[in-house]
Amino acid sequence: MDFIKKAEQDVLNKPNNFELYFEEEQFEEFVERLKSFKINYVHDVIEYPWGQRIIRFYDPDMHIIEVGESMETVVKRFIGQGLSVEETAERTQHPIEFVRQCMTL
Repeated sequence: MDFIKKAEQDVLNKPNNFELYFEEEQFEEFVERLKSFKINYVHDVIEYPWGQRIIRFYDPDMHIIEVGESMETVVKRFIGQGLSVEETAERTQHPIEFVRQCMTL
């Protein structure tokens, strides 16, 4: 349960043993927009070791909704921050060919 930052007993006590996953290209704007709603968060934005940022919250029925950056967006962010193609491939755990392809999108 470390992956979602919840203790095992918490997952069993709620119907949050199911998760819907979405990707958002405008992640920062999406997270900012969430602040205008009354949201019950599983957790705030976290960044995984491979660089993908995600946020999790509950829908009205207490199911987990996960919204994260696409890996293409992560690659573009790293390249924009000055990482090389090789460094980006290593950090994102994706092949160099994938990184190069993302740069042309």
